[in-house]
Amino acid sequence: MKAHDCDTGQAVTAPSVTVLITAYNTRPDYFREAVRSALDQDWPDLEVLIVDDGSNPPLACLVEEFNDPRLVYHRQPFRGLPHALIEGIRLARGEAVAILDHDDRLTPSSIRVRWELLRQTGAGLAYGDIDLMDPSGVVYGRQRFPDFPDVASFVRACLIHPIGPLKHGSVMYRRASALAVGNYDPDLPIEYDLDLIIRVAARDGLAQCHDVVAAYRVHPNNFSRSVVYRLRQIHYRWNVIDKQTCSWGRRWTDKTITALTLVAKALWQGVTHRRPHRLLARLSGSAKRDRIRAHGR
Repeated sequence: MKAHDCDTGQAVTAPSVTVLITAYNTRPDYFREAVRSALDQDWPDLEVLIVDDGSNPPLACLVEEFNDPRLVYHRQPFRGLPHALIEGIRLARGEAVAILDHDDRLTPSSIRVRWELLRQTGAGLAYGDIDLMDPSGVVYGRQRFPDFPDVASFVRACLIHPIGPLKHGSVMYRRASALAVGNYDPDLPIEYDLDLIIRVAARDGLAQCHDVVAAYRVHPNNFSRSVVYRLRQIHYRWNVIDKQTCSWGRRWTDKTITALTLVAKALWQGVTHRRPHRLLARLSGSAKRDRIRAHGR
């Protein structure tokens, strides 16, 4: 492990990809799984950058357990997840940055598949499908994201679809693209991920594969299960809609759909933290296995 701002005076070859893990007071077992899944990739030309957003105790001791030179640890005072992500994009040395949530896992070929897709297409971001796992890490389902004919269709699905056309933890950005559109928005404590994804896709296009690139841990402590979170999400989703939609009539239609959808999700998750299987099946019904499509170039 090394500190990111350490200056050895020697030229260091930059890795092709940075895996960015942001964490605050995460469970040690979940954190270890996430880091191990990043280090065990079949694409070794990477760094794993951990931005510790003021955890107490600090995560440095957990990071040191791995004793791997590809690990980079950066600690900052608690400022909230968007600020940790902003700092991570800024500090990353890779040409591409893959987002990994501190309680999720990457599949073994996740980095290679998406990095090759970015290189082949020149898109601003690449993403794939995800597995759903329970709190103990057992996979119980798969979320296959749909194909879209163009960027406009993708953006609209981002704004109003009941589940969404992708997960933040399945995204790999071209770092230059993320910086070119201004990085994550620090004024969005919620929906900052959706906002950046839309801006990068609109500027530089996106590329999708139907490989499973991550396992998303669904557990009772997910922030999104809170009714208060869902109400705040409506407010900040409306902010994103205002930024992305020019027509007054379309804005209010989208805002109404979004409010109803997110309230329904809050009610569902008040009963169970599992995703609704019928909706997942409907969402993934149009996805074709092993098909790769690039959009918006």
